[in-house]
Amino acid sequence: MRRMPPEILGEMFKAALDPDDMYHIPQLVISICLVCKAWRDAAIGTPELWNKLQLSSKIRGRPICFTKVGTWFSRSGTLPRYLHLNIPRACKIFGVHPATCDMLTSGLNMSAARRPWDSLQSLDVTVTHNGYHESQRSYVDEVIPNLPLVTIFHLQEIGYDRYDPVPSRLPMLADFFNNITDIHVGDWPLSWMKTLLPLCKNLYSLTLDYVAQVGDDVGDGPSQLIVLQHLHLFRIRSSAYLDEARVLPLLFRMPSLKELEIEFESVGSTEMCDHDELRAELAQFLEASNASPSHLQMSYISITADGLRGLLSKIPSLTHLTFHDVTFDAAAFDFPAPLVSNAPDSLFLPCLEILECFRLPKEFSHATVCSYFARRIPLVSSSALKRLTMELATGENPRRAATSMNTLREAGADVLIYTRHARGY
Repeated sequence: MRRMPPEILGEMFKAALDPDDMYHIPQLVISICLVCKAWRDAAIGTPELWNKLQLSSKIRGRPICFTKVGTWFSRSGTLPRYLHLNIPRACKIFGVHPATCDMLTSGLNMSAARRPWDSLQSLDVTVTHNGYHESQRSYVDEVIPNLPLVTIFHLQEIGYDRYDPVPSRLPMLADFFNNITDIHVGDWPLSWMKTLLPLCKNLYSLTLDYVAQVGDDVGDGPSQLIVLQHLHLFRIRSSAYLDEARVLPLLFRMPSLKELEIEFESVGSTEMCDHDELRAELAQFLEASNASPSHLQMSYISITADGLRGLLSKIPSLTHLTFHDVTFDAAAFDFPAPLVSNAPDSLFLPCLEILECFRLPKEFSHATVCSYFARRIPLVSSSALKRLTMELATGENPRRAATSMNTLREAGADVLIYTRHARGY
């Protein structure tokens, strides 16, 4: 392997490393460099090995050496750099040491030929609830005004109460939030969201992660509406209550929405609540927003066949549909023949190109789903199904849909149907 061209070695090194495992990447790269000079030269000449670092406040008892951090990043060429610092009680650094913001936004003041990183674009702040509620509540007022201007902002695990008053300085942070295109907040009271989101004029992606229970304080007057004109991606995650989903038609308008992800709290498939009533709220939200999303992803939901069909029939624009641990009956796709008389626009999911179903319930009739998409091929030649992936429960037989699967494959679809512990047919 030492005689291989450095370009080939570099590709092998990239393939061997997990890009999401930022914590272990440095040691693995160092180990590669210690093998021999040829490997070291190949590694140094591979920018993708040097653009990510995740460091704790102290490594083996020694403080972080930012000079070495700069040297590391200097080998990453023009790639974006990712630096994750795990520093307990570090949030107040921005308030106590404002120069930190200058360092992050301008790059480290070093003698290197070029800055070790460009201006900061993303900031992920995780605040652990420590029991001192008053100090947590003052976080927004004390820290956010001192943060650098970024385009991506994640703020999680605050642990506020829904009755906490809106931080006094939040409405005055228009410059900070107007610059943001991607925001991810967790456990914020609804009253705070009503103040925060109108400040985000250029928001492209919004993730609400376990929103505090909204109670009866939503309101439905025109003054309550939050119009996110440019939003393309909206996620609601880790919710244990329907209230958060029901906020949608009452609070938000998202006319440019293209991707919608709804994920309820995973409580085990045998204990799932029936979320059939969610259909009306989502349908009302999409209709009121005049939105035409192309991708819908639902996770940890139980819904009847009629409920699912009623919801999906309201979103004919869908080209990509993903279910993960969703309990539903395949009867939602059970239509008598003929489906319709040469009217593709009136078909169920007329534009769907990708269907992904992971962790399907036991005795799910995958043959019914395959049959529907196989029978409609003559009516949707321009938008026929291109990919079908289904993960069946252990013990199910993928071959029960063999005829329809072959029909789909002959039409050019990529079909993969398998059981939990076997990659499939």
